[in-house]
Amino acid sequence: MWGRKHTRREYWIRSVLKKNVIYLEDGFLRSLGLGVEGWPPFSMVADDLGIYYDTTRPSRLEALILAADQMPSETLADAPKAAELIVAHGLSKYNHAPDFSWDVFQAEHSDTACVPESAYGKSSGAETKRDTQVKPEYNGNKHLRPSEKEIVLVIDQTYGDMAVQYGAADAQTFAQMFQTASAENPDAEIWVKTHPDVLNGKKRGYLTDLPQAQNVRLLAADVSPLSLLAQVDKVYCVTSQMGFEALLLGKPVAVFGLPWYAGWGVSDDRHAGVKTLQQQNRRAPRTLMQLFAAAYLQYSRYLNPNTGEAGTVFDVIGHLAAERRRNEKLRGNLYCVGVSLWKRAVMKPFFHAPACRLHFVSSLKKLREMPLPADARLLVWGCGRQELLDFAAERGLPVLHMEDGFIRSVGLGSNLVPPLSLVCDPMGIYFNAEKPSRLEHILQNQTFTRRDFQTASSLQNALTEAGISKYNVGGGALAVPPDAGRVLLVPGQVEDDASLRHGSPAIRKNLDLLKKVRALNPDAYIIYKPHPDVVSGNRTGHIPPEEAARYADQTVTECDIATCLQHAHEVHTLTSLSGFEALLRGKTVHCYGLPFYAGWGLTRDHLPLPRRTRKLALWQLVAGTLVYYPDYVCPETRRPVDAQTAVNILRRQKTQQGGGRLKRSFAAKQWGKLKQLRVLFRP
Repeated sequence: MWGRKHTRREYWIRSVLKKNVIYLEDGFLRSLGLGVEGWPPFSMVADDLGIYYDTTRPSRLEALILAADQMPSETLADAPKAAELIVAHGLSKYNHAPDFSWDVFQAEHSDTACVPESAYGKSSGAETKRDTQVKPEYNGNKHLRPSEKEIVLVIDQTYGDMAVQYGAADAQTFAQMFQTASAENPDAEIWVKTHPDVLNGKKRGYLTDLPQAQNVRLLAADVSPLSLLAQVDKVYCVTSQMGFEALLLGKPVAVFGLPWYAGWGVSDDRHAGVKTLQQQNRRAPRTLMQLFAAAYLQYSRYLNPNTGEAGTVFDVIGHLAAERRRNEKLRGNLYCVGVSLWKRAVMKPFFHAPACRLHFVSSLKKLREMPLPADARLLVWGCGRQELLDFAAERGLPVLHMEDGFIRSVGLGSNLVPPLSLVCDPMGIYFNAEKPSRLEHILQNQTFTRRDFQTASSLQNALTEAGISKYNVGGGALAVPPDAGRVLLVPGQVEDDASLRHGSPAIRKNLDLLKKVRALNPDAYIIYKPHPDVVSGNRTGHIPPEEAARYADQTVTECDIATCLQHAHEVHTLTSLSGFEALLRGKTVHCYGLPFYAGWGLTRDHLPLPRRTRKLALWQLVAGTLVYYPDYVCPETRRPVDAQTAVNILRRQKTQQGGGRLKRSFAAKQWGKLKQLRVLFRP
């Protein structure tokens, strides 16, 4: 039975059918978007005694907390790790809302703002107390506040909320809370957080008719709960879950109702019922981490978002953190011009996010005629056509660049094989070395963690063991003479590709690269591998066999890149992704252009790039390139997955298909289009 909404049905089941009732409810880390908008849950609670927000009767959560002294040591050890990650990533039950911004706050409260606009900025929160064992990423910047006054947050709830009813509270409780907060903090700013639907008239709140006062502000903006909590000094609540999240942030919390976390000695409890619960032996002193461990690790059940199987809190934290980053990256109205129906179908799942509104426009002429909202951005493929970039500059529109990811497919994009990954970049695009990209920013600035090391190492092993590359095409063996000596692999590229135009200022022809490599290595055994798109006849860059034979000892067309890398000691390239794949396999890589992986101390660079000053370990390059930069979508479910799951999918596809084909018939391409178009017209 879902929650406590059907008490008559519950009575009938217990009294007439003589059956036990299991109560179900969403977990505390539910999903990226709202359930009412169709976003699936990744956590749930199942309670055979009651339900956690109903303190009129015992619940399984209450029993778990009472038995915390017998909690397994590994559970207690995992609790601070999980809590730290939740705070660091700003995660809550729903995770679609943006972080609190002082700029937005000032715009909404300009009539009562305390200081000039220049004093505002985006702050990330306050330091937590040491005894919580949590170190939030939201570290306070009080100098960015509108004044030196303390900020007290009073949390409203929607009228008739089940948690209020079963938490021994009512309208009078909320009135008492507000009056107490005002009386106890006469010199502070009082912020009242209410639900946006309350001010829109869709729902009622308890604290909408407040007295007019200079120090009282009604906050209705839908913002991330933890980012808002991080700005304040004290919190007053009735039964809201935000009260417990405030405790995780180390905030003093005064509680006026009877939520599940009241009465254990971690909050300032103002409800008389707390003493009754203690007298009934339903409450006893417990630590914050014991409460967290019981609620988030023992009471809640999790679904691994990547596999659809039973998972852990860490599976959900990792997924929601990545999805929250993606949601913010795609926030706003995105306009994409002149994209075919097939590519629209391919793109659609990658832009499915609560904050994203994707619009396909047939032509630039039509876009010029459209009224564009304030948060409009232009979405372009690669570097973007010049006419689109000119229009964006003319209208002052930010540009979001997209491109295939690095773990793409079994088969070529030019053969209309859809990708498992895309990158979306608001700064530039990874292959354009003429300006910084988001990937370059990540590699230059990201603080990588121990967990990143573990993920990157696992990815590297999985990719190399399975022989996975970007396209995973070709096959067959490669014969290299046993006396070949030092073997160099020169991967060819598509000569009109943007990666050469914007990333290789000195050499842009495959033949010129071969000549350069031979001149520098006259005694080496050189293998030249043309690009699969060139071999398939879809793109330019062909070198006549007799010309290639003058500089290369062997030209291979059908053999896959992973097999070629096994035989090579070094890779010499302009900007090919094969250079990155060679680094994964411990090969020496010479770069004659400026690919994304050059300039970090891992390659032999023939051209300088002064912007890149950081020296990276290989695992940091892997984490930035494969974990933080791309987005991955499962081709079967059309839902986001992580990099490891994408590798597993490609491994399975490669085994089933035996590698992708270099050439694909016209009929096969059209059939692939039709399968993708079904996605476009799904509701």
